[in-house]
Amino acid sequence: CIRDSQHLNATWNLFNGRIPYKDFYEHHFPWLYLSSTFIFSFYKSVETNIEQTLSVFKVSRYFMQLFFLMSSILMFKIISLTKDRAYAFIGFLLFITNTIFLYKTIEYRPDVPALFFYLCSIYYFSKKIISNKNKDIFLSYFFYGIAIMFTQKYLITLPALFFTDLYFSKFKNKTTFLITKTKSLAFLIAPFVLTYILFYFLKGHEEFIDQNIVQNFKWKKIASHVYHTETFFKGMPTELAFCFLGLLITAFKSYKNKIIDQRCLFFGVNILWFYVSLLLVPISAIQFYMFVIPSVIFFVIVFLENIKRNELQSLFILIIITVNIVNVYPYYRIKKSAYRQTQEKILEHIASKTKKDDIVFGGNPLFATFRKHIGPYQFIHEGVYLMMPKEEIAYIENSIINKEIIPKLITYDYNITLFSKELNDFIDEHYFMIDGTQFDFHGGYEIKLLQLKEPFIKDNP
Repeated sequence: CIRDSQHLNATWNLFNGRIPYKDFYEHHFPWLYLSSTFIFSFYKSVETNIEQTLSVFKVSRYFMQLFFLMSSILMFKIISLTKDRAYAFIGFLLFITNTIFLYKTIEYRPDVPALFFYLCSIYYFSKKIISNKNKDIFLSYFFYGIAIMFTQKYLITLPALFFTDLYFSKFKNKTTFLITKTKSLAFLIAPFVLTYILFYFLKGHEEFIDQNIVQNFKWKKIASHVYHTETFFKGMPTELAFCFLGLLITAFKSYKNKIIDQRCLFFGVNILWFYVSLLLVPISAIQFYMFVIPSVIFFVIVFLENIKRNELQSLFILIIITVNIVNVYPYYRIKKSAYRQTQEKILEHIASKTKKDDIVFGGNPLFATFRKHIGPYQFIHEGVYLMMPKEEIAYIENSIINKEIIPKLITYDYNITLFSKELNDFIDEHYFMIDGTQFDFHGGYEIKLLQLKEPFIKDNP
């Protein structure tokens, strides 16, 4: 619900005519918002009607599940290009029951459609291996460029595509090679260039670059990658074990036959580079691991393909699916817990007790659902400003203290230093905590929702 809120808020703002990055802060590329604004055309009072508010959350998730279904079909098609359809169906089953996918694709987030277009890229890359037609590699790069325009995370695995493509490129002369690779890069960057041109005409191109690229590279390292790697291994232990065996089988056969399969090299390099790249990025989350899972499934299929006894194959498949279902159950149980009920109570309060044009300030997007939010989300962690420069945050804080900006609601956390002492004192004087909106966020720290005191509103109309 937290992540849904951030992206739904951006989509809602865009639907209401506000330009991303220029009129409101966001640090994700905009294709999720551009492709799903139509959802809000079915609702007339989503800001004040709690039933419509909750309905938007559901519909947006159905939209994501449609992308996930299309992704699973693509996984089937990718495997069936070079392997028996029975193995392709096994890959499909492993895909739709994967714990990490079920955990993350239920949410409205750019990672889900990005996964679909990433698989489109892999599909045409695989076709290029078979057909050796330049059209397929151009489409592969183009769809990869689209995946990046949903989320910058896919820049991480781009070197795997580059390396494999270059390693197997066969041209009669250097001129043909350079022309073909230049065209490939043109197809890759085409979605970005088109998006930049759009924001240039909307006069938001500078903010588009700053918030999506410049400020993202300024993230400070705030979390150990070990934590998410442990979650990844715990989420799909059997698949990773069989993937490792599939990698060993592939390496042995390649060494023995002196032939390297291009798809095996691509998926293998993808896995290897992914873990190397985690050392290069300042922050990771479990959704980062989504784009390595197709490679894992591919090598699970390689392992199963080399088991000659059908009984053993069936047993291994049953073990994987059973472990996945057991692992994902606690997540769905959490979704029905008091944690979810508290979130819905917060949404109900915002819809019923505040107005559409009320301003919200703070680091948690849930508390700003379908309201005007100032500053970035999640800009503070243990007293460190992550995204927006400190000077800009200080400007917003001073604007609040000087009553130039009057937020109706503030997301507040007493356990870590969120704001300056001056703003903390101002909040203590002019805001009060709303009963029932206090909860433990992911077991890490306590969040409260504060509302402006009515006398302050009257004194400062």
